[in-house]
Amino acid sequence: GTRLWDVPLGGGLIAPLAVFGGMLVALVEPGHVKAFRTSDGQQLWQRTLNSTSKTAAIALDAASVYVASGSRLTRIDRADGATRWEVDLAGTLGALTLGPDRVFVGSSDKVFYALQPEKGRVEWRWKLGGDAIGAVWQGGVVYVTAVDNLLRALRSDGGNQIWVHKLTTRSIAPPSAFGGIVVVSGRNLGLSTLNALTGEAIATLATPPDPAGVPLVDQVLRPFRVAMVALTRTNRAIGLRPTAMMFRERPLAPLLPLPGRALSREPFPKPDSKTAGSGLPPVKP
Repeated sequence: GTRLWDVPLGGGLIAPLAVFGGMLVALVEPGHVKAFRTSDGQQLWQRTLNSTSKTAAIALDAASVYVASGSRLTRIDRADGATRWEVDLAGTLGALTLGPDRVFVGSSDKVFYALQPEKGRVEWRWKLGGDAIGAVWQGGVVYVTAVDNLLRALRSDGGNQIWVHKLTTRSIAPPSAFGGIVVVSGRNLGLSTLNALTGEAIATLATPPDPAGVPLVDQVLRPFRVAMVALTRTNRAIGLRPTAMMFRERPLAPLLPLPGRALSREPFPKPDSKTAGSGLPPVKP
């Protein structure tokens, strides 16, 4: 808990902080993107956006910083803070998701976009049944939730839908994906887990009532260890051991009706006078 460093931001934050590979990025009022070194807090560069909005999001990878502000998506070079491209999309943009060769963002116009990182060209788009809540990328698949209470698995390269799952409640945050499962936080104070390959439901995990934010889920599941921490508005932190999350397939259930079909009994041949009473089948001459 020892304080390592602190730096003045010079204004209030517009979006949550983003960190990756030793760099911390902050979007500060009225529209300044500031990059800091995480080891000592040294400011690396600052860039002012051409347009700002009260709704904004930041994401960064090894090469770039992406800022979604209002309807504009901006790519900034991570090395020197230079603007590489800007693109305007319809509606108000939401949370950003990065894949190796795609930038994903949902919009209030009920469209989920996939853009090419180098030029900002829209590669494909998917019309949703409601505003996008968020997405997560894993293994060439992007998992998207929206206010239509559907979770979709789309191929990141072409946008083809692999499967769709109807949620029992509206998601309150972007999904998480790890270890072959997808985790969705819902309004009914629970987490839903699904098989990432098939979309089949695995289990619904109840969380404590009156939660404060989205529960934290460990991406490394260990037997009999706490894997989820939930905070409540009554100032309590609760650790849970959701064992069902470790098994992507449903457990074996006993068979109720027996498989197959019933066969009628084969007729037994009638004995003749030579074999009667011997219990042996008749001998053919």
